[in-house]
Amino acid sequence: MNTNENTFNEVMAAVRNDGLALEFASKDFRANDTIVAQAVMQNGLALEFASKDLRNDNEMVQLAVGNNSFALKYAGNAQKDSRAIVEAAVKANGLVLRCLSDELRADRDIVRLGIMQNFRALGYASNELRADNDIVRLAVKINGSALYYASEEFKANKEIVKLVLANNGQLLSGVASSLRADEEIVEFAVQKDGLALQYASNQLRADEKIVKLAVNQNGLALEHADYNFWANEEILFKAIQQILGAIRYSKLGDKKNKRLLNKVRLMSKFVKPEAFGFDDFLQENNKRLNKDLLATNEHVATYLSVGDLPGLFVNRHARDLYLPTAKKITPELSKI
Repeated sequence: MNTNENTFNEVMAAVRNDGLALEFASKDFRANDTIVAQAVMQNGLALEFASKDLRNDNEMVQLAVGNNSFALKYAGNAQKDSRAIVEAAVKANGLVLRCLSDELRADRDIVRLGIMQNFRALGYASNELRADNDIVRLAVKINGSALYYASEEFKANKEIVKLVLANNGQLLSGVASSLRADEEIVEFAVQKDGLALQYASNQLRADEKIVKLAVNQNGLALEHADYNFWANEEILFKAIQQILGAIRYSKLGDKKNKRLLNKVRLMSKFVKPEAFGFDDFLQENNKRLNKDLLATNEHVATYLSVGDLPGLFVNRHARDLYLPTAKKITPELSKI
């Protein structure tokens, strides 16, 4: 075997291990189709270091793009405009749209392919297509966050915004301020996610109807309501009925708080168990409520170990009264 053969084998071994090693090969090897093919199959981005002729070779570019769509960035101009090559690249990674010519980023079919692979591709479409109703509608149906990349007018478009909020109410944060002050839109958002209340206008965060809808969906939305509602017994009850942790936002006196918590306890058989979080059962200032809830909600049994249960009871009388009931809730508790 001669020296040239030795060198060829060494370069081949190098690019087989790391395609980007092509950068350090001699000019002759970077023009060798066998070496370059091996390099781009290992790492498509190695196309950057291939000779000009090979970067203008359809088959070589297809090999590279098949490994990494962004290899298209290093292809010759003819290959960058080849519909077959571009479509293959965009189908594999929609974000490659950013490497395309202005003409292709304005091509409806190419942009649709990109968006269907990755909704963020909308951000690299032409200004005209980012303002196109059909294109924007497609993107936000795939992921509401695509609204961020659409033209500004869509952020004030009620129909589009409702599509966005349908799957994620908190995307209210990205819509036009006029819609964050729109009663219909904010109602729609907080019914999907009560925490969307934090993005509503100050006026609507002080609207009783809106706040009730929000805390019914997520009691912790009370944090984002106008402070006057923190002292509203009806609103607070709705919030803690949904999740006990909402009690932290109460501005009621201790006696009223205890009465409300007692009321929730009495209703706990009729409240879905998952509405009560694990932490709420263990709050030091709610020990009496904790053991009562434990007796009526098997949800807690999935979190507490066998050894934790007796510790919830503040005295022997409480333990004797509630532990037998708790034991019956699930087989796991009955092992105590």
